[in-house]
Amino acid sequence: YIDYVKRVKQSNLWKSKDNGFYDLTREGATDLNRKTSLNPNIVYKTYTGESTHNALNSDRQKAYLNMFFPFVITGNFIGKATEKEWRENDGLVSVISSQHPFNQAYTNATDKIQKGIWQVTPTKHDWDHVYFVGQDSSDTVRTREELQDFWHHLADDLVKTEKVTDTKQA
Repeated sequence: YIDYVKRVKQSNLWKSKDNGFYDLTREGATDLNRKTSLNPNIVYKTYTGESTHNALNSDRQKAYLNMFFPFVITGNFIGKATEKEWRENDGLVSVISSQHPFNQAYTNATDKIQKGIWQVTPTKHDWDHVYFVGQDSSDTVRTREELQDFWHHLADDLVKTEKVTDTKQA
């Protein structure tokens, strides 16, 4: 086991930018976004949460007490970013990063499904990352009905999207 850990530590993976770890950094995401473009036949939609607030006597962001506990550390770390606009986050992702790539077209999401442009939904306040992926079964802040409404709306959006993108001729 110790030999394995040594090999992993000495791996060229850590020197390369060709890996998922790099893609998750701001620099890596920026590089990746520069290399991609919008496909006019694809529907793009983003869902954003924030679960941080201004820290007392500071312009840093601090995790809300009800944030999914494992994300408190990352939420507070992101909340200390050098650039103020990157601090507000959901425990894993900065709000500014979750909305759309900077170099690509976007619009506020409406009931009309559009292809070839990022459709940005309003930021859900006091929502951490797990609400969007359905992992926090012990949460007491969101009601079952609130989460069900979100997930049903998401399912309805997927059905509408399928109708817009279906290439089969009737």
